[in-house]
Amino acid sequence: WSQSNTVMEFQEKADGYNIYLYQSLLRTVLNHERIPEFNKLIRDLDHIRILFTDSLSDEGPKLYQSLNQGLLSEGFESFMEFDSKDSKITLYELEGDGRKSQWVATVRFLGRTGLMEMKGNLDMKYLSVLGELDPSTLDSMLESQFGQ
Repeated sequence: WSQSNTVMEFQEKADGYNIYLYQSLLRTVLNHERIPEFNKLIRDLDHIRILFTDSLSDEGPKLYQSLNQGLLSEGFESFMEFDSKDSKITLYELEGDGRKSQWVATVRFLGRTGLMEMKGNLDMKYLSVLGELDPSTLDSMLESQFGQ
């Protein structure tokens, strides 16, 4: 599992969360409504690594744009974008040479900026279920478990 240069550089600078969420925890934390399609979406996903800044500064939008530009320059393709009042997420894919694709998402979430790097694959037939999830449950879990 190779990391992108953008992820490695951000990892060195990020001063907030650097955690791994495995499939079982993702189902528990993000799927409170027990939506069966969510479990199908992540069934081939091993884990998600979350890297976030702890900063709520005005530099967040610039950093978010810089992360997006870095991934694009590495050959990642923008796959999907979510934009709401409290968050903005851009999902990127880098197709492998006969291997599984690499997935990275840039995130602006409740004022913080970061990346989510995924090991494994998402079942794209169920991607629309992401719109039904409540992202505040992830924020609550991070606050209570990791005290950032």
